[in-house]
Amino acid sequence: MTAKTKVLAAPDHAHQSNPSRLLKIDGSTVTIDHTAAQKAFGSSDEDFINGLLLQLVNVGSHGKTLDDKGTAFVASIVKGIEPQDQIEAMLASQMAAVHMAT
Repeated sequence: MTAKTKVLAAPDHAHQSNPSRLLKIDGSTVTIDHTAAQKAFGSSDEDFINGLLLQLVNVGSHGKTLDDKGTAFVASIVKGIEPQDQIEAMLASQMAAVHMAT
């Protein structure tokens, strides 16, 4: 699965139905609210955030067509754990992936 990533420097709530969402999937384009993602994943590293969110897209979509709702759910699980750094964000992502697999 290939997805294009667009990173927003500041929150762009104009096109989102729910402003608290970390990302929005439109076809094969994943738009990331980078400011919200920094807070949610305990990191300001753009490469880490992009990589983590693209992996969450894969988990939330179960390897099929990109699934906006499934991906939002998985990202919400990680956000709810409130990781404080990249290691905690990766552990939270694993927890979300295991939950989705069961």
